Amino acid sequence: MNERDCGEEMMRMRTPLRAQLTVRFAACLGGAALMLAGCAPHKSALDAGALPATSGATPTSWMARGAAKSDLLYVTDGGEDYTYVFDYPSGTPKGTLNTPGFGLCSDAKGNVYVVDGEAFKIFVYAHGGIRPIRALDGSGRVWGCDVDPASGTLAVTSANAGGGISLYAHGKGAAISYSDGSLIATYFCGFDGSGNLYVDGLNQYYDFALDELHKGGSRLQRVALDGFIDQPGAVVWDGAHLAIGDAAKGLVYRFRMSKNRGREVAYTTLRGGNPAQFVLYDATLIGGVANDRIVNVWNYPKGGSPVATISDDANPYGVALSLAANRGKTR
Repeated sequence: MNERDCGEEMMRMRTPLRAQLTVRFAACLGGAALMLAGCAPHKSALDAGALPATSGATPTSWMARGAAKSDLLYVTDGGEDYTYVFDYPSGTPKGTLNTPGFGLCSDAKGNVYVVDGEAFKIFVYAHGGIRPIRALDGSGRVWGCDVDPASGTLAVTSANAGGGISLYAHGKGAAISYSDGSLIATYFCGFDGSGNLYVDGLNQYYDFALDELHKGGSRLQRVALDGFIDQPGAVVWDGAHLAIGDAAKGLVYRFRMSKNRGREVAYTTLRGGNPAQFVLYDATLIGGVANDRIVNVWNYPKGGSPVATISDDANPYGVALSLAANRGKTR
């Protein structure tokens, strides 16, 4: 089995992301303002405009003047071509990075990590920057990432045969890697509030599996879940529970974790999409819905119908929210 075979199932969502987007904001539920979705207590619509035409050529990275003063939403197109940058919550295009990527994540300083599985690299951009401030060597076909907000440790998964997880202290330098021989690939990862790292992927039978690397630990350990997840999705700590997305069902399960076990306490239904990767911020969930060609915003943990939608004619995949002036936390 080669590296491309291991990622084939997840790669079916890849197509180039085109530029024309329309942002539609729904009415805020209960009349309350949805801060990050830019939702007023009434329906509105705006045209976010078009990104520059490229005529098939690789564009030069660009960023609008003053973009770094705003919260920015970064969106990849599944490793195909580029990473796009939008003002958040307005959805106005703010830039294009000519770095393709799969997963995305950001740290407490606003740095954004673009995981480029084709180049086996992780490119690090400062908030609003147009050139990488550094590039990290990945362990094979890197896929997803997360940053521990306390220590600044970057974790990166690998869709290679054998999977595994690589840790970069302070998001720099050479990685320390850990593997689980029973996994054929790892896709998404997330730190909890104590610095423990959870990693999902597929086992040798192509079934969902979840591993944990305890803070300060030296090996991955299998976690027993009392719920069934079909296809690996994002792994995100929501402040109380471990939220794991099922990329095949449009569901986010919440687990109470204890001693390598996870007990399902609730789940969130996401109508209008089944994002593979998502981020949580200020009681909202933001996720790219590749097959439906949209980025949606839902109330979290309530779920239901999206309260905001960014639609286009292609397939967004990875998402990361980078906050200006370190004004809050995003996971």
